[in-house]
Parts: sequence; C-alpha cells; structure tokens
Amino acid sequence: MAKKNDVETVREHYIPQFYLKHFSPDNKIIYQYNVFSDENHSILTSTDRICFEKNLYEFRDDKGEIVNKNFIEKRLSVFEAEFTNVFRSIHSRTAFKQNYYTSCFLSSREKALLVFFIATLLSREPKAIQLAQECAIEELGELMDDTTARNLALNICLPVHKALDTEERTLLKQYIQALENMSFQIGIAEKDVFWTSDHPAIVKGVSVEGQAFNIEQVSIPLSSRIALLMKPYEKVSPEKYNRLIPLEQKHIRAINAATVSNCYKWIYSKEPLTEKQIQWIKKQRK
Repeated sequence: MAKKNDVETVREHYIPQFYLKHFSPDNKIIYQYNVFSDENHSILTSTDRICFEKNLYEFRDDKGEIVNKNFIEKRLSVFEAEFTNVFRSIHSRTAFKQNYYTSCFLSSREKALLVFFIATLLSREPKAIQLAQECAIEELGELMDDTTARNLALNICLPVHKALDTEERTLLKQYIQALENMSFQIGIAEKDVFWTSDHPAIVKGVSVEGQAFNIEQVSIPLSSRIALLMKPYEKVSPEKYNRLIPLEQKHIRAINAATVSNCYKWIYSKEPLTEKQIQWIKKQRK
C-alpha cells in the first residue's frame, strides 16, 4: 500500500498488509510456513516483508521506464482504507452472540465492499497479471511487445482508475459481477484457529458462459477467528442469505484444508504451527 506521505514505494503487495495483520499477534509479525519445505516448524517474519513484488503494478513506456509511479498502488490504498473499516466493523459485531443467525448481518455497503475486496484480491495477484499478459501476446502476436502487453494486462486486471460501470470488459468487472449475486455467511470460531496463505480467496466451480463468470462457491478467512463463505443465492435458503453463524470443528477443518490446498507456497498463521499441524498440512497437500 502506498505511504500516506506519498513517498514512492517499490514493494507492492498483492496481499494487502491490513489483511495479513488480522493473522498477526501484534499487527507487525506473522508466522509463515513453506508447504514445499521438509522443515517441521514455521518461521517468524514481518507482514511488510511478504506477499509483494517490486514494481508489480507499474506502467512502463516504450523504453521500459516507469511512468506515473504508484498510479495503481495509490488507488488501491484508498480502497484498502475502506476495506479496513469494514473488517473492523465485522470483527466488533461478531463479539455479540445476539447477532448469531440474524437475518441481515451485513449492510449493503459492507457486502459491496467485501465483493470489491475479493475481486481485487483475485485480480491483483502476479499470476493473474502474468496470465493476462500472456493472453495478450498470444492474441495479438507480433503486434504486441512485452511492455505493451504488460500495460494492457494491468488495465485488464486492475482498472481501478476507471468507473466500474464502464462497458469495457475487464477481469475485475467480471469477478465483481459474479460475486454480486452470491449470499454471505460470516462464520465465527471461539478462538484463533484459521490460517491464511499467499492465495487466500478460495474460488470453486468457475465457469464461463459468453462473457460472464459463474462461481459456485467462495471462501476466505477474514481473520484468525472469522471466515466468509459465499454461494449463489439459488444454492441456499433465504434465511442463509446474510448471517453470522458459530462454526463447528468440522467447518473449521474444512476451511483450513481449503486454505492449505489452495495456497501457492506459503501458509501464514497468528501462532507458530505445531509439528502435528505441519504433518496435517503435508497430508492435505498430497
């Protein structure tokens, strides 16, 4: 996220630091584990030293020089401030058991911002941008050099400087449209049980019909105690459209298993992983 004092940043995080801090014991440090490692312990690191690439979101001219430094990064930081407020509100209200099974736990604004958060999370990761770049080159061939293809990929994945109601087809807009038609269940655990990863939004059953995305299910840990589960409205009963629920152990294990299976390389946790937990992770990865 860009600095508030407008100092240019080189480390551009594809997993926002505000999100990672919800899995940190002090908003600064976090435990990480490499799922491809033979080690039986996690390692302590800081949230600002993970999930970033240098100059990830930068446009370049035909000489390869960066133009309008931090253009996308600064706009993402504005949205992240709004996401932070939504996360804070959700966490404060989950503390009250009288909110369990309420028929309307999230406001319309909160739902819209959570949709935008997940859509940007899916669109801003390096693999999504790289795939868009490769598709541009494949589609246009000799007419598209690497720099131009990269700039086009950024516009396709992260058109955050444009109005979202534009008719232009972009990856971000397609995700938003698919997620807008889904129900929301916020699950709460009694203690810190959830992990996250370098690929935290778990999307299942993606299909494409014409120019539209269809998604069967989305889940994502929002903190070490809270997770979000989304399904299309037609797949759930009306009383489950928008509610807060206490989670059973089987649900917690299923969410962590999905996190482990979905990650690219790293698992992140609020507490150091035990040897037993690491053995379980290795089993889930097989």
